[in-house]
Amino acid sequence: MSAPSMTNCVAEALVGYRMRARISQEELADKAHLSVRAIRNIERGYTRYPHISSVRRLSVALDLNDDERTLLLQSVDRPFAIHRKI
Repeated sequence: MSAPSMTNCVAEALVGYRMRARISQEELADKAHLSVRAIRNIERGYTRYPHISSVRRLSVALDLNDDERTLLLQSVDRPFAIHRKI
């Protein structure tokens, strides 16, 4: 099984913001109160739809401004829910 591609928007955005902040995955995990594995999985595209609460923690830990925070949250491109029969 091959690794997912980096076409995942949230992955690209997170890597970019982390690199700009010049912090390691370990430092970001500590600041965001997430595991290093969670950060790594998001950045590698293994976690395509991270929890919104995790993305919010990351935006605070990265000290993103309002526009950047909005863009990061919007990059979690969740598919629409499938209608279910009741």
